[in-house]
Amino acid sequence: MRNNKKKKSNKLLKKVISTLLSFLLAVIFTVGSVLIGVYIGFLNENRIIDGLNYKDYYSGVESTFYENSKDISTPIGLPDTVLDGIVESEKVHQDVKNYVVSAVNGQTFIFDIDSLKNKLEENVRGYFASQEWEIQPEQEATIPEYTQLIADEYIKCVKLPLVEHFASAKRVYQKILLFAIPSIVILSAIIIFMMLHMQKWKHRGIRYIVYSSFATMLMVAIPGVVALASGFYKHINISSEYLYYALVKYISNGLWVFIYLALIWIVVSVALLFLIRFVKNYKN
Repeated sequence: MRNNKKKKSNKLLKKVISTLLSFLLAVIFTVGSVLIGVYIGFLNENRIIDGLNYKDYYSGVESTFYENSKDISTPIGLPDTVLDGIVESEKVHQDVKNYVVSAVNGQTFIFDIDSLKNKLEENVRGYFASQEWEIQPEQEATIPEYTQLIADEYIKCVKLPLVEHFASAKRVYQKILLFAIPSIVILSAIIIFMMLHMQKWKHRGIRYIVYSSFATMLMVAIPGVVALASGFYKHINISSEYLYYALVKYISNGLWVFIYLALIWIVVSVALLFLIRFVKNYKN
């Protein structure tokens, strides 16, 4: 009688401990998934560039540059025509992309503005020649200043707000991952080892791992699904339309990474269920 009570007590204790370990494993899996999801989804230059490609961010940058350049040119008596063809759309596209990649990776991107300045100076001199005006010495001295102002405006428009802070954030995050991921792997291995060796039949230990992987799938998927469904991030107030669409797409892409991670955990759970079936059949 005492032996039966002791066996029941031991069985209950194993069940409680296994449940607690399963919960702890689910938390560890979730933390690891979130760390990986944030890194892949939000600290990745490809996600930023995908956002820029969504609503043709580059055309918006180009239009803003020309509008701002007109505001600089008009007060000094130069027509809009002097700005014609000073920068090609392809160059804007390439400069934005190269700047983002460099900034996110902590590198300094050097803008090639010589061609812009040369073309602009050529247009200014052409305008004076078309009007049959002679360029006075004081006007000659202001041409380089004017072309530099326009070049500075181009660089200002091409640069994506806050992207330069990504480099420092990414470096800090990489240091966190360098410590966290090996720790998560080691802790997970220890807990899985304990759960498997606590059970007389190994398939029961695997079942607790399935509970962990399924719980992880839910904890990773639900916040992402809720965020995407509610679209709360679409209500941010940004005056620049092209920047708004780029930011919304960037956030959306990052959230979808968590959905993909959740799908991976579904695959893991299903694979473990097949493993349970195989172990049970092998035992029989």
